[in-house]
Amino acid sequence: MMIFLLGIKIAEVFKQMGVAVPDLRWIVEDIQVFGELIVVRGRATGTPTKESWGTPPTGKCFNTMAIDIFTVGDGKLATAYHIENWMTALQQIK
Repeated sequence: MMIFLLGIKIAEVFKQMGVAVPDLRWIVEDIQVFGELIVVRGRATGTPTKESWGTPPTGKCFNTMAIDIFTVGDGKLATAYHIENWMTALQQIK
């Protein structure tokens, strides 16, 4: 049940991001597989048109990195970790 509730909260966060940054784009730049470990390096870009993370829109765009680390067990996703560098994005849009 906790995972389901977390999923709903995550979905709402992404919905709000899409409203604030209508041109938000996620780009997968690299995927590496090491046995049951998968590492994905990506990038997020966009220009906020509404307040984002407490910052009013400035017309400036951001370009920041993301790393995802997944493990697979018994042919299913076992764990997922996602890291984004939003501090850099905030500096870029101010």
